[in-house]
Amino acid sequence: MSVYGALHFLRIIFMKKHRIEKIKDIQFPLVEGLFLRKDSDLVLIPFHNILFMKADGNYTEIFLHNSNEIFVSSMTLGKIEEKLNCPYLCRTHRSYIVNVNYITGLIFNCIKINKHRIPIGRSYKGIMNSFICI
Repeated sequence: MSVYGALHFLRIIFMKKHRIEKIKDIQFPLVEGLFLRKDSDLVLIPFHNILFMKADGNYTEIFLHNSNEIFVSSMTLGKIEEKLNCPYLCRTHRSYIVNVNYITGLIFNCIKINKHRIPIGRSYKGIMNSFICI
């Protein structure tokens, strides 16, 4: 079952319990993170724990701040970006979304996050300049 299938199932149970007929009448709180599959469980990864996300074909690798574990999502980076509602996760390249809170340096056209170097795409330089004060 996908993440969205699981959420849809929970909404149906909620609707039946509270006798709500239309799903658009429900106000759900925004989740401050991504639900990702780990083995057979769905795990909530808070946005503030994400260092950066890297596109890998039709998959996305998600690197975390507090562990060396890398999560892999079957969603493309573009689809994840559409679902994000987080001001500090910023697209910097067609293959990368970074958490600007963890940027440790800039080297030419790259962002340094700990030991990782992430390229800055030409079309994304203006966005990055809005975060940087020199």
